[in-house]
Amino acid sequence: MAADITQMMQASRITPAAVHQRVSQLVGERQNYLDTIRNLQGCLQAIGITAPVPQPGEAEIGFKIPRPLFENILDGLLRELREERFIIRCFSEAATGSAESIVVRQISTSSPLFFFCLTAMTVASLAKAARWALDTWKAVEEIRHLRAQTQQIRMPRETDIRELFEKAINEKIETAIDGKVKELLPNQDEPRHKELANHLSIALRSMLARIERGLSIEIRYVPTLPSESVAASSDKAASAFAALGDTVPTLIFPPATADPILKLPQQAPES
Repeated sequence: MAADITQMMQASRITPAAVHQRVSQLVGERQNYLDTIRNLQGCLQAIGITAPVPQPGEAEIGFKIPRPLFENILDGLLRELREERFIIRCFSEAATGSAESIVVRQISTSSPLFFFCLTAMTVASLAKAARWALDTWKAVEEIRHLRAQTQQIRMPRETDIRELFEKAINEKIETAIDGKVKELLPNQDEPRHKELANHLSIALRSMLARIERGLSIEIRYVPTLPSESVAASSDKAASAFAALGDTVPTLIFPPATADPILKLPQQAPES
């Protein structure tokens, strides 16, 4: 709404009175929508249908797995859950120093949606990685769009042109992954640095390939205000919740790509 209103205000042919009229209309539509949702919520609660919500200080991350990724086969779904577990454990160790237990909080059907309860630090790290994946995907899409436009022009060495763009795409992805791994693991002297860096590289590539195929991530959290009696670790949690507040609103996932660039990595190694 804010973007629409700003665009209207900047349009040279729109008068302030017209903008005011449109804003009033938007406010009315919004209020009607909220009233409908609140009535629905009340009806569902009346018959005992409620959804679990995070408690203060808790953070949850949900992976919505598109059915084409596992082709409605149970073994495929188990494979995808193993991939999600591998990704979570990599980021958990990078963010907290150890692979924490993954608590299953909620499972929804249709396109399966699994919510897991984790530390705020791990969820914030995963949220930033999702933001990175979306930015990388956008950059790759721009190169691919340019490649499609170029292929429409008949040229004597079209194969070489296509290979040139594919090389540019692969280099863009490799550079982005290497940069993100270094950001996640700045201290190269830490134990298991080489092994964890390799695992994070696989996890980032897996995340990119799955987002291309329609995977989306949802995050729910309720921060708490640190008090004097809380341990020093709460400073990290407070920073993580602040990062979530900045990152979560920007996580807008694209629809599945008809012609994915990245191949799905082989099954994730056991961690």
